[in-house]
Amino acid sequence: MLLNELFKDYKKNEIYDFVREMGIKGCSSYTKPKLIETACEFLLDKNTMESRLGLLTDEEFSIFEKAVNAPVALNSFEDEHAAYEVYEVGYIGIADSTAIVPDDVKEAYLGFSKSDNFDEKRKRFSWLKVCLHFVENMYGTAPIEQTAALYNTKTGCRESAEGILEMLKSFPADKLGMNIDEKNMTITSKLFEDKEVFDYLTEEQSGKPFYEPTYAQINTLYKEMYLCDTIAYKKFKAFLLERTDEVEDVEDIVSQVWFDLSSGTKTGQEVMQAVINIDGLELSKEETDELLKILQEVNNSTRMLFNRGYTPNEVYTLNKDKKSEAAPVVKEVPKPEEIMSAFAPEADFENNAPVFPFLQHSNLNAAKTVTAPKKVYPNDPCPCGSGKKYKKCCGR
Repeated sequence: MLLNELFKDYKKNEIYDFVREMGIKGCSSYTKPKLIETACEFLLDKNTMESRLGLLTDEEFSIFEKAVNAPVALNSFEDEHAAYEVYEVGYIGIADSTAIVPDDVKEAYLGFSKSDNFDEKRKRFSWLKVCLHFVENMYGTAPIEQTAALYNTKTGCRESAEGILEMLKSFPADKLGMNIDEKNMTITSKLFEDKEVFDYLTEEQSGKPFYEPTYAQINTLYKEMYLCDTIAYKKFKAFLLERTDEVEDVEDIVSQVWFDLSSGTKTGQEVMQAVINIDGLELSKEETDELLKILQEVNNSTRMLFNRGYTPNEVYTLNKDKKSEAAPVVKEVPKPEEIMSAFAPEADFENNAPVFPFLQHSNLNAAKTVTAPKKVYPNDPCPCGSGKKYKKCCGR
């Protein structure tokens, strides 16, 4: 297999967009074969290859080097995630849960000598990539100084805001995923390029500090794609497992609930309704009441984009410490009983504060004039049209 075969199923305009995003200009009149040829020549260039492979973590680079020698079976989610990152930089094909490096990529990689500081530089840039993933999912927009604070949580990694800025400017053009504002020393996810969406985000975040994660939390969010290690999420998972033998389906449900609540793309009420209506989940009134209470706890313990990474419970504590009477998530908080009554009219809901109901207007979808950023989540249908879930297809 050659590198150009990875492009065969793409449309001409998709390949053109890919070439343009990589920073190659003057290709608007190219035919599809010429665009593919241009993309391959660029990707096989020594400097390009070193720059793009330099974004891979140790696990990802290990998958690539193994696949250079022979196709690699991807037997775990971790392997699939690592292989997908190599696929994203353009140097691997994935078919039938097997990672394959094209022959011309092997030849190019084995034919050049890596820079003396390649491995050291790769470790630095790949860690910054991991930190940017946290910024995108938990902050949306942040000072570069805050990004430096994340970067410096890893032992042996120390950079100033100015140093991080220079690293960001060295990223491959299509792999940064952030817009840099040098004047104000901030970065913003390209998901929030729309001014109205950006303004809504910053208005919701106003007055809230940035959550300071640990190294482990930054790494976990990148590797596992969610942070569901709280007692509430464990209770939620246990509740579902007691009522189904489909462990993988339960993992899907739990991770999707986290994504929906954390990103704000669905209201808590919508999440609650979706869970209650899961096919095959037959619940008694008592079980429904129990599930609603668990989901309330899940909501309150979810790290949220609109809280700059804090959970509603943590925001409540921060506000309480400031002796503020303002609600931590929204300005008008309906009573918990009113929220619950839409789904369990007779539920005996005890309001043991702090409790933050599943709010209708503290997220992107609820803003009447704001359209949520187009982000594909693991359990969404894959945009490629295969009919598979994103995480089982192009999101591997």
